[in-house]
Amino acid sequence: MKQFSLLTFTVLICTLAQAQIKKGDIVLGGNLYYSNQTQTISSGNGSPYSTKYQSITIAPSFGKVVKDNLVLGFDVAYTYDNSNDGQGDKTNGNGFAAGIFLRKYRSIGNGFYLFGQTRLSGNYLHSAQDEPANNNVITSNVTDSYGFNLQFFPGIAYAINQKWQLELALTNFFAVNYTHTKQNLTYTNQPDYHYSGSTFGAASSLTGNNTYTIGLRYFIGS
Repeated sequence: MKQFSLLTFTVLICTLAQAQIKKGDIVLGGNLYYSNQTQTISSGNGSPYSTKYQSITIAPSFGKVVKDNLVLGFDVAYTYDNSNDGQGDKTNGNGFAAGIFLRKYRSIGNGFYLFGQTRLSGNYLHSAQDEPANNNVITSNVTDSYGFNLQFFPGIAYAINQKWQLELALTNFFAVNYTHTKQNLTYTNQPDYHYSGSTFGAASSLTGNNTYTIGLRYFIGS
């Protein structure tokens, strides 16, 4: 199995007065996430084949410091992903999301801050699967889903100077989510298949699946 691990790069441009995060400042930012995974599979007497998955997300944000060391804001996101199972099936997806967040900083001295962030978001995803040319049964496979997500996560930031901060966040520390999915499959000479269902769950990095986000922030006072 060969896997190119998740590369998460976050660039955030914010506004702050000095090393202290001052009330009234405006916060501008953005996140960029990229994932590329490849897995080679050998099966019986057949030739090895590779599955591939790619995903990219662009998420700008805007916020305001409503109280010293407390930032309230919102963000939007667009995601594109595609996968290939190595057997001729290809899937392309487009997703949109929007959320509000509240982040609380606490100075621990020597330029370091601890912070905690809460984020509530909604999302929509549309995906369509291209069937192999030799598949004369399924002619269309389309999935639409929407959901809501509530996140809580901690992080640590370091003030390089009065304008710049470098941060590290554990973004999947805890999350509660709800998803509703609708799937429509169209067959040749067979009745179509329609599925509709909802899921509700919770996930935590305490199970061992950690996702870290590196952030760089630039501060300009109001």
